[in-house]
Amino acid sequence: MRTSRRTATSSLLVMACAFPSVLHAQEGTVVPFKFDWKPGTVADVTSEATMSMLGNTQPTVRMTMRLTVADHPEGRVVGSQMVGAMTSGGQAMPDVAGIAGAAQNQFVVSADGRYRRLADTAKARQSADSLAATMLRKLASAPPGMREMMKQGFTVERLEAGAKQGWEQQTQGFLTRSWKVGEQHMDTVETASPFAAGQTLRTPQRTTVLALVACDSAGTGTAPARRCARVRRVSTMDAAAMKAAIERMMRERLPDGADAILAQGTPDILMETTTDMLIEVETLLIRGLGVRMVQTMSIMGSTQQSETSSTVTYTYTSR
Repeated sequence: MRTSRRTATSSLLVMACAFPSVLHAQEGTVVPFKFDWKPGTVADVTSEATMSMLGNTQPTVRMTMRLTVADHPEGRVVGSQMVGAMTSGGQAMPDVAGIAGAAQNQFVVSADGRYRRLADTAKARQSADSLAATMLRKLASAPPGMREMMKQGFTVERLEAGAKQGWEQQTQGFLTRSWKVGEQHMDTVETASPFAAGQTLRTPQRTTVLALVACDSAGTGTAPARRCARVRRVSTMDAAAMKAAIERMMRERLPDGADAILAQGTPDILMETTTDMLIEVETLLIRGLGVRMVQTMSIMGSTQQSETSSTVTYTYTSR
């Protein structure tokens, strides 16, 4: 992943709409983020996701994972383990749990929160091979080109890139620059294209600390309440780059039939994701996430929109 950066001050109007009660009191306040994930930290992480398309809402999927932090000669090793997945109606989803669980790998970060590497490359490769085999079995009747694309999507290199990007987006990125309430930071994140090997997609994003708040309603015992930052990140996938990636994929996978298919039109896809985060200022431990992704696809005069909303809560049982 490569990131370019520039900084600008967000408009008072945006802040006033979001948090009018704290805008004037906190605007410009320095937010001293610090990394302090202690060995022995354990959190139960619960996510609930709902998808709607063409007016139809799918059953909510609830997944539970366990986050762990352990000591390591290079700093810390961060791991996660799938506990289970089920629908809102209580139906178990072993396939979803198995796939999501296999995608989790431990990784090493430095004592000051910088991503280092996967903790066990051999184990990660086994996970990648298992994921690929599972997905290929599910796509046994799919065209060879689609199967090959799926296979390329599950490699140890992709798992490594995913772990690194996730850590940088949710944790490390808050350590590499100064932050103030109301100040907006603009980045362009480049990620590997899911459609074509060797191609990247650019995603401009803007991140703003909206307010400083108490993480809980009160402190624990005589200890003061922990401070949290409410952060909002809005990212928009580069539609032109996505369209070019789809066309390239079609030409690579269907060399004899791509032109005829593309002559009917390539879909225009617009994808915008809004992520709201609640993060402890003094530790960078995540307390909660809210994610809303809207995808709009237009082709041949027809437009379809889908939306996925998810909430993620972190319950720390040891820290």
